[in-house]
Amino acid sequence: MQSRPYQIAFIQKAAQIIIAHLEESDFSVNDLAKALHLSREQTHRKLKKQTGLSSGKFIRYIRLLLAYSYLKSESQSVQQVAYRTGFNNPAYFNTCFKEEWQCTPGEIIRDQTLFPSADLPILKFYQIPEIKEVLTKVSIVIEPGFSQRPERKRILHRKTMFTLFTLFGLIALWLSRGAADQVKFELDNQHLAVIPFVNNTGDTSLQVVGEIASSWISSQINNLGNVKTVPFFTVRQYSHYVGILPDDIEDRPTFAEVVDAALMIQGQYFLRDDEIYFDAELLDARTLESIYHLPMVHGARDSVMNLVEEMRLKIAGLITSIEEVRSGKLTPPNYDAYEYYLKGLQELSLSISPAALHYFEKAVVAEPDFVMPHLYRIWFYHGGERDSLFNIIEALPRMTAYERNVFRHLYLRHEHRYADDLELCLEMLNDYPKDYYFNMMAAHEAKSQFMPRFAMQILSQMEDKVESEVGQLWHLYKVRNYSESLMALGEYQEAIEHLEKIPSQLYNPAIPELMIYCNIRLGMGAENIEKLIAEYDHEDTRQIADLFANAAYEYILMNQDEDAHHFINRSMNLMINCPEESGYNFDQIDLFFMAGQFDIVRTKLERIKQINEVDYWVYMSLLEAATGDDEKALEIYEKTLTQEYIPWRRNPLAYQPDYLKARVYALLGREETSIDLLQRALEKGQLYHHLDFDRDIFLTQIFEVPRFQKLVRPREHGVDVTIMK
Repeated sequence: MQSRPYQIAFIQKAAQIIIAHLEESDFSVNDLAKALHLSREQTHRKLKKQTGLSSGKFIRYIRLLLAYSYLKSESQSVQQVAYRTGFNNPAYFNTCFKEEWQCTPGEIIRDQTLFPSADLPILKFYQIPEIKEVLTKVSIVIEPGFSQRPERKRILHRKTMFTLFTLFGLIALWLSRGAADQVKFELDNQHLAVIPFVNNTGDTSLQVVGEIASSWISSQINNLGNVKTVPFFTVRQYSHYVGILPDDIEDRPTFAEVVDAALMIQGQYFLRDDEIYFDAELLDARTLESIYHLPMVHGARDSVMNLVEEMRLKIAGLITSIEEVRSGKLTPPNYDAYEYYLKGLQELSLSISPAALHYFEKAVVAEPDFVMPHLYRIWFYHGGERDSLFNIIEALPRMTAYERNVFRHLYLRHEHRYADDLELCLEMLNDYPKDYYFNMMAAHEAKSQFMPRFAMQILSQMEDKVESEVGQLWHLYKVRNYSESLMALGEYQEAIEHLEKIPSQLYNPAIPELMIYCNIRLGMGAENIEKLIAEYDHEDTRQIADLFANAAYEYILMNQDEDAHHFINRSMNLMINCPEESGYNFDQIDLFFMAGQFDIVRTKLERIKQINEVDYWVYMSLLEAATGDDEKALEIYEKTLTQEYIPWRRNPLAYQPDYLKARVYALLGREETSIDLLQRALEKGQLYHHLDFDRDIFLTQIFEVPRFQKLVRPREHGVDVTIMK
């Protein structure tokens, strides 16, 4: 059906008004309606009828169309374009842009050959003749096409992810960025309306309290995160629309459509025992579905403003953790406590530092029943102090079922009860089948307990979530666990095919490493491995040094010493020119040990003794065994390494001492004793790490022993993996 002339004029005028106010971040639907000399309801109805979009979405599409054009045609940063198109929060701009264009602003700047699909809703909107004509007049022309990726395989920068490679850093990011992998609760325009609280006191003199509470809360939580509040007077003006549902038989717009809100706070206040009570609830403004009923606050009648402020803090805490609350995973803390908690997580993602503990302690002081900072305090205490903390957490009254299971999960891992933890993760997936964290942990536990097929089955059910840094990290762990599971089954070609299917924009540090391992296992020579490494666009010399070391390590496992020494030299030449004089996963001590240059290893070990004494003694025991001195090698464990669990090198999970001693006995050629110790380590809960058991260069002398091969044979879920007779 053709548009009538007055319809064309209306659409074009609306678009022109938005373009004229493009840089004004506070330009709203209300402002657009005033400029059009219409009410909000009339503006909404006309735009909805002629474009299919709400007023808020119409404004957003115009902003993002111009943003795309500026990114393509002008030398401006993402931040500059964000401000130029009316987004005063670059992070929010990035989120909105990604949602509509299916790529980030940074990708557009870096790759000018990248074009959007013509099927995107925003481009279908652009193709409306009236819109296209208006944008063409301001030199905005957008041509859809097909994505063209660069031929070179660019991988995520290793340096930015290095501190997150520990399980601890992974958990920190999961909780700080939102672990919920349920259907995400989208806040289309990030607007929240606080409805005037209803006076149920029976005292008309208290009528003004409701409006004071609503206006104060609304003004104080505005711009909290990505949420903006609808101006209080706008809410009051259109509050008679509250209660109208979508598809109203009288074709009336809903309150959400009129004020352009996604969320709504409704509440009441009443008197009981001469105290005033405030009761509030967060609702989906479109469907009026209840999201969360806040705990009531109450106190003396003359402390009304203190009570309103307490309610504001609870609402602010709820808004900042909305996705986890909506899924039942989190009881919202007050805002101050949540802010301290987030600061602690930020510190924790960098290192396990006193600053992180400081913020967690402050969060607990601000709200003693806030569960998550208590959970993080576990990592900073040991022995009796940690046991006491476990008891404190277990008694917290506001722990959700989800938080209680996170607590159980961390407890089991601290106790090295990995088989029990696997079962817990599987139980969690019954209640939260799309929970990315527990899917990942279940798969990791299965792979680490000789169940690669079961790990792959779990991972196959997971959707990739790569919109953010944490999503890319999840993808890295998924790639590693799935590929290593295939490798454990000897399916190296299948692992390569799996890796080759990963889109180039999702390349991460695990992929080239795994490709090297698999191709060497399939017989690829050193020259072609060099070419394989050269295919990847590395930004970090230490990362390349690690890849050469990976190749050397694998050639040693294959008994191809000449090729191994070639890559040892290639890696060494890079490491000695790095400020850190090492890679990320390997250092010069590892390289010299692989090369058999034990005198140099001994010299370099002496230099690290004061820095990491445990690391020194474990490596010294291996060195003494490799040089045939069994007495000195074993004496180290009798006199020095007497801990129940021993951390070694860069592995985040400590080893059973029996596992490390098994390496010593293997190097000494005492095969049966070595296997006995490996068996005992498994019985005590030793995990199967990436370079352990059948990939451990310290155990190569027992690889061909049938009893060892039986020990590491893949098993199915349900088989006891810890007791191998």
